Amino acid sequence: MVLAYNDIMELLRVLSEDRNLRVTVTESGKGAMVAGGVAGIGGLVLGPIGLAIGGTVGGCLAAYMGQGNFKPLALVIMEDIKDEQRVQMVNAVRAIVDNIDAGDAMTLVAIVSSNEGLRNRVITEMVTFLSRQCNIYVNE
Repeated sequence: MVLAYNDIMELLRVLSEDRNLRVTVTESGKGAMVAGGVAGIGGLVLGPIGLAIGGTVGGCLAAYMGQGNFKPLALVIMEDIKDEQRVQMVNAVRAIVDNIDAGDAMTLVAIVSSNEGLRNRVITEMVTFLSRQCNIYVNE
């Protein structure tokens, strides 16, 4: 039985919400630069102890600046990636779940969720596709 596009999209949404998968929104690089910059300035001003103090202050500052800059993966899949990429991702996942006899999305979700190996294969395929094809990096 061929699984419908919407059924597989629902499966991906549910799995990403269950695992609480999130996407970093380009703030990690800025945070690293802030933390490193403050640590460097601390080292120049106070020497080795300044490195430690600057690293701590810079890390805290970077964490504060990066607050709220993670989006749920389900939201990114539904809203941020192109339709063409979404179709390609569904086809990649379909290759894994195509032999499952599920009449609707809820049955498909129940079958995949109850089988840890299958669930991990689907999640791995989704995360790998997003990183390779869409340059989206998922925090697991």
